[in-house]
Amino acid sequence: MGAYVTPVAGVLPPQPGLYWSDVNLYYDAGARKSQEIPVAGNVVTGLHAAFSSFALSAIYVSNLHVGPVAFAAGITWPGQYLDARGSIGRLSRSDTSGGLRDMIITPVILGWHSGGHFLRGRIDIFAPTGPYNRGSLANIGMNYRTFTPTVSYSWTQPKIGLDISENVGIDVNTTNDKTKYRSGTLFHLDTAATKTIGTAGPGLGLAGSLLYQITDDTGALAIHLGGFQGRSFAVGPVGRYTFKVGGMAINSSLRWLPEFAVRKRPSGNAVYLSFTGRF
Repeated sequence: MGAYVTPVAGVLPPQPGLYWSDVNLYYDAGARKSQEIPVAGNVVTGLHAAFSSFALSAIYVSNLHVGPVAFAAGITWPGQYLDARGSIGRLSRSDTSGGLRDMIITPVILGWHSGGHFLRGRIDIFAPTGPYNRGSLANIGMNYRTFTPTVSYSWTQPKIGLDISENVGIDVNTTNDKTKYRSGTLFHLDTAATKTIGTAGPGLGLAGSLLYQITDDTGALAIHLGGFQGRSFAVGPVGRYTFKVGGMAINSSLRWLPEFAVRKRPSGNAVYLSFTGRF
């Protein structure tokens, strides 16, 4: 929830070179005791999960341009510590897991801008490189691939310190070969609006996120659960600030996104702290 809610989401850096980002997340969520949730081949009730994670990314912006369109590519190494508990039948379970989770490969990023309008398109490929155990409540790997095309747009007005950014995309999942379960396609829409205080101060604003599953899950367990189409909404504050370390300009953002109107998913709070810069 809220993974794509960032200020200047549509901006591809205009200068060629190697850029980095560090996204840190803490998420704590739970489901009702009566809510059945499929986890690694089991039906779990009363699921509660909490995790902290980081995602280190390297993005290379090339010199290649086709007309006004610039090209880039990237790769992300994520890590996570996850604690989960719930009940399988009458038995209570608690599992933990930690380490590097599924790598994210971004083979192409396209960027365009005109004046204060910025547009960026990309596709992320989540590769099943993280550990996965059938039957565990705490898997940091997913054991299937996900293809995520997204389009981001930003309208920036530096003179008044205003940024309005939108991101729209879908997650297309493949089948987990250990459980024969396939999660349905997920649509996500994210927005953030921030206003800088003063000429070079912090920016404050509001962020919102929507996750909406548009196709059923498939597999024997999914049929038992009626397709298990989930959804979630979240709205919360976002802040941003630019500072320098040893001459390097670093953009930071902090956002809190509490969920509401959640259906067939655990419901909770997500807190993100992000940093980006150029090597």
